[in-house]
Amino acid sequence: LLSTLYQLEQSQWWSADQLHQRQRQQLTRLLQFSFEQVPAYRERLQAAGYRPGQPFDDALFHAIPTLTRTEVQQLGTALHSRQLPTSHGQAHPVQSSGSTGKPVEALGSDLTRFFWHAITLRDHLWHQRDFSGRFAGIRPDRNEKGEDAFALPSWGKPVDWVFPSGPSFGLNSRVDVSRQWQWLLAQKPDYLLTLPSNLRELLHHAQASHGPLSALREVRTFGETVNDDLRARVKEVLGVTLTDMYSSQEVGYLALQCPAHEHYHVQSETALVEVLDEQGKHCSPGEVGRVIVTPLQNFAMPLIRYEVGDYAEVGEACSCGRGLPVLKRIVGRSRNMVQTPEGRCYWPSFPAEEWMSIAEIRQIQLVQHTPESIEVRLAMSGELSLEQQQRLSSTLQRSLNYPFKLRFVILESIPLQANGKYEDFISLL
Repeated sequence: LLSTLYQLEQSQWWSADQLHQRQRQQLTRLLQFSFEQVPAYRERLQAAGYRPGQPFDDALFHAIPTLTRTEVQQLGTALHSRQLPTSHGQAHPVQSSGSTGKPVEALGSDLTRFFWHAITLRDHLWHQRDFSGRFAGIRPDRNEKGEDAFALPSWGKPVDWVFPSGPSFGLNSRVDVSRQWQWLLAQKPDYLLTLPSNLRELLHHAQASHGPLSALREVRTFGETVNDDLRARVKEVLGVTLTDMYSSQEVGYLALQCPAHEHYHVQSETALVEVLDEQGKHCSPGEVGRVIVTPLQNFAMPLIRYEVGDYAEVGEACSCGRGLPVLKRIVGRSRNMVQTPEGRCYWPSFPAEEWMSIAEIRQIQLVQHTPESIEVRLAMSGELSLEQQQRLSSTLQRSLNYPFKLRFVILESIPLQANGKYEDFISLL
């Protein structure tokens, strides 16, 4: 693992051309293996003009049709390799979180798991985390004993394999946020990892309770989109920076936040990431498109040009000097886009600073049922006065840049999805 980390330390500084040349070498192996060992790919690759043994060709690769989540679900075991190379270890099941509905069931291998660990350590080293510190994770899971709260003597794998570390603590994110905050005050973590939606609730509670997390050095997030508003609130309320990561259970790490900036570096050593516009052309810096991923080491169930369902904005080359491609921001999924009656579609923005002062609202979620109307779910105690309704309507209509008809629904809490995640805007169109 340390040897691989040393290699990753070198490759991050390669030029874009050097990185792509190495990706071509790996893709040559992946395509040939998929043609020979994966039933679903033989016809798919032949139709694109692929012939075994031929040198890798970018045009031919781009002729391979993208693979949708629905197709992965329908093809099932036809995407499994007949015989995994011995050096890749054993195959094991992985499953997406199902944030767009039915989860995607896939296979990984000991090798893909190894590279997951390597990129995890790269992230720690990039951001110079002190392994002797106290680590706290608030995630939608329990430990092996089924406990909501638990403690470990170290940070666990993969850190344990190569570095001594301080204690770590875990708490199920479905626990009430007031209990979460008291738990954090008791644990005094140096580092906190949680979902962005859970973090928003914690920030609201922190402002109300005025309780300091004096030892905290960094907040880390995963699994949901992060916007500038959340980053600013973390800095204001907790006095630390927010570091995000972009990953998927079925494909592994896609990008890590740059140590020097808030944008993301694609993990080119383990995944080829394409960002395509609606015509299937590669996006230029500043353009937003669909994220298409080809994991480079997964021979157990190759996912060639797989549409993860996300949209991202391509960024310029980074001033930090790394040749790894840049994603300026992860925008979200198509179901998180608002649509006007005229057919305009865009990702909405309604920063908390614009509506929190209107009423004691703990959380907000917008659900679009028709092109003209949006349901506004509010987690709060009590009711909105007529004046508050009018102010909130004006604020949201201005933020959404359209005079939608708004219907307010007051809830004790906004239910999470089955995977423990939360979306602040959902389109049902």
